[in-house]
Amino acid sequence: MKIKMLAAEREFSCLMGECPDSCCRGWAVVIDDETAAKYRETDGESWREIRKTLSADESGNPCFVMKESGACPHLCQDGLCGIIKSAGEGAIPDICDRHPRYYNLFDSVKEGGLG
Repeated sequence: MKIKMLAAEREFSCLMGECPDSCCRGWAVVIDDETAAKYRETDGESWREIRKTLSADESGNPCFVMKESGACPHLCQDGLCGIIKSAGEGAIPDICDRHPRYYNLFDSVKEGGLG
């Protein structure tokens, strides 16, 4: 498979708490099945707190219930992710790990970009 992507995609790095904006607002965070299973099956206080924010979208996909402000329920005041703080980077959903990168597949070509 041929992969096309912008150099900026390879160089992109999250600014975390220093970001003037946030990827963690204004869109539904749909959780991949593997991560959702981890949230449901892992014991511990951090995991219980994460489970309290789980729901399903209109298609039945697992997602977080966003705050009234439109922010992710795990976005902390300091702009950092509460899931990463409490359970580590390996605990975030795939979409959070990849964002703002996106990919489109065209036959044998995978095209990537930044949204």
